[in-house]
Amino acid sequence: FFFRDPGILAGNALYWMASGDHGSTILQFDLDDQTPAVIEWPSDSDPNCYTQTWLTEGDCLRVATFSRGSLQMWERKVCSEGVAKWVLQKRYELKNVLNPEIRLNVEYVTKLGYAQDIKVMFVWAAHSVFMLQLDTLQAKKVWESCVIAPIHPYASTYVAGTYVFSI
Repeated sequence: FFFRDPGILAGNALYWMASGDHGSTILQFDLDDQTPAVIEWPSDSDPNCYTQTWLTEGDCLRVATFSRGSLQMWERKVCSEGVAKWVLQKRYELKNVLNPEIRLNVEYVTKLGYAQDIKVMFVWAAHSVFMLQLDTLQAKKVWESCVIAPIHPYASTYVAGTYVFSI
């Protein structure tokens, strides 16, 4: 296996997207039990697509996949027998999500980075970089660029009215 992205911390577990000769999978390491697990990839999705894994409210594991001009949102559900399986929640045309006013021709998309704390993904499409909030699917064009390069986003906070002076 090889890892396309750094792992993410969601709840009390670390997750990595892994690809190899036998397709894609998600590796999980439970920090409480110190145990690894393999989570099978959604069977109906393209195993060679760009992906992002994250945890939603209620500790539900979700995967966003970009493939052939569409965005698919998958969620891992546990049925009454205790068996977990992937369920396709929604499928969107990327041109409608990223910039519905312009109707971009979005066939090729590259994931550039992900800010875990705020669940924001940066993607390159149609010679532009977009910021996509995964929970709400709100997108904003950040800048135009012909260069495709990784982004390492982060979030920080500022508390107004706090000043430190030194003399």
